[in-house]
Amino acid sequence: MADVAGFRALGYVPAKVSLDKVLASAELESASARALALAADPHNVMHLMDPAQTGASPVARWLSSGILAQQAGRAMYRYHQEFTLPELGGRTLVRRSLLCGVRIPSLADGGIKLHQAARPVEVDGHARATTRHHLHAAPALAAFRDPSFEVDRLFRRAETAPPVLQLQTPDGVWHRLWRCADAEVIGQVRNLFKPRKLYALDGHERLAGMLAAGEAMAQPAGMPMYAAGNYVLMSLVNLEDQSLLPAPCHRLVAGPPMSAAEVLAKAARYFAVQPLPGLAASPSHLAKELDSWTSTQACFALVFPAAAAGAVEAWQLTLLPAVNPRDEGVMGHPAVTRLDPVVIEDLFFRKVLGQPSALFSPSVAGPAKPSEDADVTSGPGAAPGAERPVPVTIVHTAASALAAITSRGPEAPWMAIMGRAVPMQQVVHVADLGQTLPAGSTHFYPPVLGGMAMLALTADEDLV
Repeated sequence: MADVAGFRALGYVPAKVSLDKVLASAELESASARALALAADPHNVMHLMDPAQTGASPVARWLSSGILAQQAGRAMYRYHQEFTLPELGGRTLVRRSLLCGVRIPSLADGGIKLHQAARPVEVDGHARATTRHHLHAAPALAAFRDPSFEVDRLFRRAETAPPVLQLQTPDGVWHRLWRCADAEVIGQVRNLFKPRKLYALDGHERLAGMLAAGEAMAQPAGMPMYAAGNYVLMSLVNLEDQSLLPAPCHRLVAGPPMSAAEVLAKAARYFAVQPLPGLAASPSHLAKELDSWTSTQACFALVFPAAAAGAVEAWQLTLLPAVNPRDEGVMGHPAVTRLDPVVIEDLFFRKVLGQPSALFSPSVAGPAKPSEDADVTSGPGAAPGAERPVPVTIVHTAASALAAITSRGPEAPWMAIMGRAVPMQQVVHVADLGQTLPAGSTHFYPPVLGGMAMLALTADEDLV
């Protein structure tokens, strides 16, 4: 059951700030991108989302100075994101979602289905930021099934009015927001969602952090069932929406624990290794190549810096048909253990590199048996305490990955693992099976925008 509700949103006052300076993506992928957002404006929403920020929360001060204002009545919000993708021939798409409060007692009760593990460090960071500000500044993205588009019909009238917010972000995405305070519509939406399941899509760490903060705030006296503090902020999109497109995630691997030649030689035991000459020089060509791979076997690309400055070398790795990940110690449902992210995290890292990645999630697969040719001085066969995860950074574009690989600086990664997007049907299937992919397995473009309509957490105000 999905318990959704309208809420009295906090938002920026356009007369006081430039919205393009204070609103920011909820899924900024790097510390440098977050730093740019923080520097863009002293009131940027990143100051309310960044767990590294300390001291007293500025929310009360921003309210008193008129930077922020809270709506007088409860409302739900219709959110459109208009974007184009070169991979689709430049076709314009519009993703339509519902921005609202959602009451989820806990992640364990099945109120929302997860397909991806959350990184504990990031969960703790989001929980700290939420507790500090008593505010959900950005929504988590989730999906629901509505094949007849009943929710869309309920918001058609609201969408005929001018949006209360319209903004184009630097990535070219148009964000439009409509406010719907019609009590009858809100009631109908609540009834439509009652029998429906939700599927978490993006912002798993933020969602878990929101819930952890709410649980902590409810102690020890607890909160009324419908108190605002019991709700999380979510952007809910129909699974039937054709613009709901999973995007690939790429891993930048620190190192080197071994040479590229050694990696490829060890990988040949589990994977067919094929060179990709010429493709790695162009991010767009490499992205198209990855998107064109239709093999049902797990496959991905490895990219290494070449001897010549600015050059790279790339190989395609495809799981050999004779290799069954479960026979290699990968635990989990048979339909999940052969998926690209699990094979990368629990077979390639553990068996080929001899170490788990920092993203490895034991919720999918248990400890793998050490391979005969793994370096057991630091890998899964080492003495207790000797295993050190390989540092990994997730990026979302081929251009970002190749730029990092060719940077040649002291922080440059040793290798990039370029992945395919996990198809939507696989995302849903993993969640329905009660399994989770490793953290960093999926990403949905475009990311939701933080700061548009924020949910204040209090025990004194009911949302229903």
